[in-house]
Amino acid sequence: MSAGTPQTPTAVLPKGFQYGYATAAWQIEGGSKEDGRGPCVWDDFASIPGAIHDGATGETAVDSYHLWRDDVKVLTELGATAYRFSISWSRVIPLGGRNDPINDMGLEYYSNLVDALLDAGIAPYVTLFHWDLPSALEKRYGGWSNSDEVTKDFDRLARVIFAHLGDRVKHWITLNEPFIILRNSSRGVKPNFDWKLDTWRKEMTMNKRIPRAMVLAHARAVKAYRDDFQVTQGGDIGICLVSSAIPTTLALASRNATDRWSENCDWFEPLGDDPLGPIACQARRDTYLGMYADPIYLGHFPQLCKDTAGGRLQDFSPDEWAIVQGSSDCFYLNTYSTHWLTGEPLTDHTAEMYGGYLSTQFDAAGKVIGKPGEPGHLKMVPWGFRKIIQYLQDKYLGPTGTPLIISENGFAPAGEHMKRLPDVLQDDQRIEYFQGYLGQMVEAVLKDGIDIKGYFAWSLLDNLEWAGGFRPTYGSVYVDRNDGCKRYIKQSGFYLREYFRSAVKRE
Repeated sequence: MSAGTPQTPTAVLPKGFQYGYATAAWQIEGGSKEDGRGPCVWDDFASIPGAIHDGATGETAVDSYHLWRDDVKVLTELGATAYRFSISWSRVIPLGGRNDPINDMGLEYYSNLVDALLDAGIAPYVTLFHWDLPSALEKRYGGWSNSDEVTKDFDRLARVIFAHLGDRVKHWITLNEPFIILRNSSRGVKPNFDWKLDTWRKEMTMNKRIPRAMVLAHARAVKAYRDDFQVTQGGDIGICLVSSAIPTTLALASRNATDRWSENCDWFEPLGDDPLGPIACQARRDTYLGMYADPIYLGHFPQLCKDTAGGRLQDFSPDEWAIVQGSSDCFYLNTYSTHWLTGEPLTDHTAEMYGGYLSTQFDAAGKVIGKPGEPGHLKMVPWGFRKIIQYLQDKYLGPTGTPLIISENGFAPAGEHMKRLPDVLQDDQRIEYFQGYLGQMVEAVLKDGIDIKGYFAWSLLDNLEWAGGFRPTYGSVYVDRNDGCKRYIKQSGFYLREYFRSAVKRE
């Protein structure tokens, strides 16, 4: 490693390496009832009393719909070279469908944002769908459970956005985290959702319709871009994948421990001597990463998924496989933490969906795997970050020659949501997280020879973290929601700025 402190290595990342922050429309925009925007499924969910922590809603969020200029100013101060944001489908097409009217004011909002980013020297990375399905499509035909309809409507959204922004946007992401769409959209649109009774459970674990629909929607959008836009616009396109969203036993040492859902993007490591440990880890990877990555990069579903489905996983036709395989120019990975697996099986109705095995972040003596953050499942485990990168290299990146971009990575310090100015700006735990994880990423580049082209921290702002409300704070920028959502840069933002200024080669 070249000269520089251990925290700020010098010239170790390739020239052109992109650094920035990621956000999602529902979490930051607000303006949910303004300028023609239609409701989305998360608006519906937030309207249910008690559904969102502290009763938070997306009506204002952190007001980026009105304060987008401030966001661009902050990104410039942070030295970001790229910014990943998503399109609110119901802001652009309020009713969502392929024959429904387009909202020109929605398109104008995103066009203005793109122009401002480019004027500031910041490359826009645009996600077409980050979980916020228009409510009208859920009511019209069941949303993602209706593959024939939703893939056609998503194709129309993609074409509209490509046509209006593609002359300036050169980096596209079709879907963010298909598995989490599968899990959270159902919770997001159905009051009193019950895994045992709700039809979503049947469709997810019995018919496997929804994962297949999302892969196909992604592939058709990519085909549309490559056939009709890429040659003239000159951009690239991919999909954001995660490695897990899993049930966790909070304390392996206590057999009375409560299981909870860990909706996170993690590496899995065997714990103990049980020979089922490695099998359980691979089952998790196959079920939640491989279910989507294998078709797109390797041209088949994982054998474990086919075996588990017992014939219930409908294969793609030859024509569909022709557009699915190879339908990503770059591998976008969202990843945060690491879990142990012992091989202990899941025995309830969620077993098939969650890979069949429990995980833990505590060993038999009760020792935790890493320093905990605000959500109980999020721990600092830098060594797991490099391991998942190595796994991707061996299975997908190396064989296909595909570059990697870390599209989300970040930390919510425990109790940070209770702090106020100026104390909240000294976010030492987040800096510690970035130091460890970026160090592992640099090792993957220098020692493992892995082609990593960018890194997006999650997140730019302390935003609305879905059902968690404003309690988990992932931002490198504090938002004072009691004072007009003013933005204040935390120390982690300055740390990342100096890190990448030093680490990225200039020549």
